[in-house]
Amino acid sequence: MDNVTATYQRLAEALRSSLAGRGFETVEEHHHTQPAGSRYVVLMNSNQAICLTWDAADEVFRLECCQRIESTHGGVWEMVCQEHFHPSTDGPERAQAIVETITARVTQKLVPD
Repeated sequence: MDNVTATYQRLAEALRSSLAGRGFETVEEHHHTQPAGSRYVVLMNSNQAICLTWDAADEVFRLECCQRIESTHGGVWEMVCQEHFHPSTDGPERAQAIVETITARVTQKLVPD
């Protein structure tokens, strides 16, 4: 497994685990066909949405949050954080730091139930 895929999967799983107790479910996920290609996952609960994106062109993981408008998938997305990741040089330590930063930021950003 390539470095980007491994890091993305760790991040997505960490978000799913940390948000499951708050009613979040994966509603959409997309991966480009190239190993280092862009990918994203969207998780939602009844009033909030989270999107984790790997932007291959900029070599950055982005986390965005949205307060959903009742009974729609719409709303205004807000950038919560972005972490640069260089697949050819960053190793497991950097990947773990990104996982910790992103999961901490999403917990801080979410509106209490």
